[in-house]
Amino acid sequence: MSFPDSIISKFIVRDIIMDPGYYTSLDNDSLDALFKSTGTTPGFFSDVIDPSSFKKKLLMAPGNSIIATIATPSNSTTKSSPCILYPFFSSHLSLPIKPGEAVWVIQSGLFGEFSPGASSGDMLELEEDADIKSAVGSESFCDGFWMSRVASPVYIEDPNFTHPDRARSIGYAKQQKSTSLPAPDFPDGIFNSAETGNDGEGVTDSQTLKRSFNYNRINVDARGSRSTTREAVPNFSKRPGDLALQGSNNTLITLGEDRPVLEGKSASTEYAKPGDAGPRKSEKAGTIDIVAGRSLSLVDGNLQFDENQITTVVNTRQEEETERRTWAKTQNGPAVKAPEGDPRYREDLSRVYVSMKTDGDSNFGFTDSSSLPNPGQALNPVAGKPYVVIKSNEARIITRNDGSVRIIKEGDRSGDHSVNQAVITMQPDGTIMIDGPKIIVGSGNAKGNGQGDQVLIGGSSASEPIVLGNALKGLIQELITQIKVLTVPTGVGPSGPPVNAPAFESINQRLNTILSQVGKTK
Repeated sequence: MSFPDSIISKFIVRDIIMDPGYYTSLDNDSLDALFKSTGTTPGFFSDVIDPSSFKKKLLMAPGNSIIATIATPSNSTTKSSPCILYPFFSSHLSLPIKPGEAVWVIQSGLFGEFSPGASSGDMLELEEDADIKSAVGSESFCDGFWMSRVASPVYIEDPNFTHPDRARSIGYAKQQKSTSLPAPDFPDGIFNSAETGNDGEGVTDSQTLKRSFNYNRINVDARGSRSTTREAVPNFSKRPGDLALQGSNNTLITLGEDRPVLEGKSASTEYAKPGDAGPRKSEKAGTIDIVAGRSLSLVDGNLQFDENQITTVVNTRQEEETERRTWAKTQNGPAVKAPEGDPRYREDLSRVYVSMKTDGDSNFGFTDSSSLPNPGQALNPVAGKPYVVIKSNEARIITRNDGSVRIIKEGDRSGDHSVNQAVITMQPDGTIMIDGPKIIVGSGNAKGNGQGDQVLIGGSSASEPIVLGNALKGLIQELITQIKVLTVPTGVGPSGPPVNAPAFESINQRLNTILSQVGKTK
């Protein structure tokens, strides 16, 4: 197909080649059906200008290639004809893209410098074989390279899905002059379909795509559309020095610095000013923050967004998305919230926080030592230290059946005894070992005798109280003492001490053996 003279152009994505093996696994009839032009619903590639060339490019395309239509103003034939575009980056880095979004494309005018050539003799030898499945000579294997999704204005830019034609939508402009706020729609060009009055086949100057292959058909028929989830995703406000990798479905990895919420601030994007009191502007606080489920909380078993951080809206496709329109209002003020892009360490669903220096306990809400058990000394917050924090509703550490798990707190040992080292290990044979100078189970809060239920051995149905060793020993000693002096009335007077009293004394001497050499209870 022909391209404009510019090196970089904007294209609309018709579909994604997610799995290259899909098209190569189709039989000839199924593959040809994609190029059919008859019937009420023509094949998805029926408007291809050169089917044989397109089909070969389709079968050669690597994963994350796209099938796209140029969005630059041009004639209707060029507008409607799709082409194959490879990803600009190698398979080491695959950027997200979805059918219906816009991408920047480096075009084929650059190919000549980088494409391998072939002699005419080589080409003549291959011309008789029409079933060559690889590119030969100067034959092009694609029509360009797509670099990334086109960044859009703040009122439509969305990491989950951005409809490009909302950017200059007349409907969006009219909303700001009206008291009503319709649901976000998906116009084809600057007008919606009802306003264009198009007869269905031509392309007006205001339309981006031809009606037979417009946004609605892409949304319904593209394989890539059936493999994506359209949902609300909050904004993220990165700081200038951060490297942020954001997924399409509320996942984020940030390589930056520690980012606590400052006292009295509604957002944590900014540092404290130079000279101000506060934790920021302190070097050596590099941090990796891995989080899934920002601005979400689990409430009564259901995931709910924090209304103070994000506003959602249902669009005309009945999909929930984040309200991006800066002119939208709610009962509590603007729909777009200032702190939407900030982390919420205590509420965000799942997080791994790796920091060179942070106040980890305070960030995650453990500031009151009275809310934690006391193992002889209060568990006070630890500040300004290297941290790795993992938080979620459910956490698992899983090894395979021939592996082991070890949790080690470094420390010293004296002989075979720990001085200040602590170890929890699970061995390949299933043995669990917990070792430390002291091992305390439970907080020590007592109930009535026989009523304690903090520590259960043998499962949740355990009902027999644990015996106190010293108390039991003392009671048995008292019992033995009384047995040794036992006398009973008889017809001839009181009896003497039991004749086996020495045996009871032997038992008394061995009572210490019932006391554990390593454990105590309360």
